[in-house]
Amino acid sequence: MAIGPTNASSSAIKTLVTVTVVDSSSAGYQSGRTVVVSHSSGRDTQTATTDSTGVLTFKLKFAGTYTITCNVPDGGSVETQTLEVELGGSYTSTLTISFGWGTFSMTFNATTFQSDPTGCLTYGDDCAGYTPVSGPGSSLAKCSTIGSWLMNADGTSTNPLLAECFYATFTSNGVLHQKLNPQDLTKYIATWDNTNKKWVSASGNSSITSEDTMFCIPTCYKNGSSTKVLISGSASNGTAFGHTIGGHVYEYLAIAVYPAYDDGSKLWSRSGTNSTVSTTRPTFRSHAAAKTIQNGYAMVWNYYQWDLWRLLVLFACKSFNTQAKIGQGGYSYGAKASGKTNTMGPFAGSTSTSASESTGVKAFIENGWGHNYDFIDDFLNVQGVIYAGQNSSVDDNSSSKTNLGSFSANTGWANAISTAAATWGIGTNNSGSSTAGLCDYQWTGTGGTYLGRGGGASADVSGGRAGPSCLDAYNDLSRSRDYFGARLAFVFDL
Repeated sequence: MAIGPTNASSSAIKTLVTVTVVDSSSAGYQSGRTVVVSHSSGRDTQTATTDSTGVLTFKLKFAGTYTITCNVPDGGSVETQTLEVELGGSYTSTLTISFGWGTFSMTFNATTFQSDPTGCLTYGDDCAGYTPVSGPGSSLAKCSTIGSWLMNADGTSTNPLLAECFYATFTSNGVLHQKLNPQDLTKYIATWDNTNKKWVSASGNSSITSEDTMFCIPTCYKNGSSTKVLISGSASNGTAFGHTIGGHVYEYLAIAVYPAYDDGSKLWSRSGTNSTVSTTRPTFRSHAAAKTIQNGYAMVWNYYQWDLWRLLVLFACKSFNTQAKIGQGGYSYGAKASGKTNTMGPFAGSTSTSASESTGVKAFIENGWGHNYDFIDDFLNVQGVIYAGQNSSVDDNSSSKTNLGSFSANTGWANAISTAAATWGIGTNNSGSSTAGLCDYQWTGTGGTYLGRGGGASADVSGGRAGPSCLDAYNDLSRSRDYFGARLAFVFDL
């Protein structure tokens, strides 16, 4: 929009125009934007960079028509503004960076939930009318029904949420490298131009066996109530829980596609490597933090990051019985090689409940459940109360974390869930069953301080005690086992 003139002086030689860049997601993109103003004759073109508040002022040379625009982050858009000016005038113009994936919601019926984990949810807002993922095969394969959640081989999607997400590799220095084919991660479809901050079309065999391979999610905001849960691209609709570290909202969260491999000093997400087990959470934590990420941090995924992935899977399945929709899991626990689902797209699974090398699962990431439990860091269960942090330097003190309220006092399947924004979908009364309510098991302790793990091991698959919402919070802080692993996460700005 343009307003002016507010102060015309015929004696002035130059015309002033103050440009403000606004970011609809409030993720900080308004700072450091390159703004270009150009006269219709081509005689006056100026370029400058916004300050920390997103503002800058130009001195224009001529009367007439100017266009004003700016560069935008990947996935964003901005509408070019037109300004008619007079010499000596003072004008203002606003450029708004917007993101096209809108607001995705599901309405929730708490009564129906207790008996029908699928029928209790209904798509709404920008995903109204969508169809969910379903149809795991009898052996590990791409799900037969992808519904409205397809990610095409060229990285596009008719689903505006997934169109802004992408698979990528990162160099050993933590810099974006290759954008991957979502249907076949062994191939790349673009390379990152780190100077100009953009993808350049290219093709070839990807570096997933030698570089960190991650599923990247742009800044998004979560909210929940007793009747609704949503993910949105607008800050006015929720809180960027998973993208916030150390008080800063990052442009992207990247979640490891593969369970963590520890080379003795650092963690990796690489195809073909054996997942590391029998290691304590502090060791996983320090080896994640030892990695360098350009304009960001590496960590073992924290509660909020695990929770965002869990919510994305819930939306894709439109059911709290995810094992039935995508697959049981059951990839035998221990140090097993990753990469079984590379050419199966983002959703793959099997109805088999046996623990074997052939019955893995993929829901954006590989073996998020039914293989090893993955540690959830910056998280504590202190005598039945959940504490979760968003810290760049993580410890096991509740004082550095936020009290998110009481966890269920019972171990089991939930027939009632929290509907608060930060804990939406976490069980508050575990008196359900493997076929009703929240069909992912939850283990809790109330007598001490316990760490968190998620997903469930292969031994839990046949009893229906695994899944993306499976939360274990009853093991002591020093515990390590041959079915306890970890998963990397990055937060970063471009």
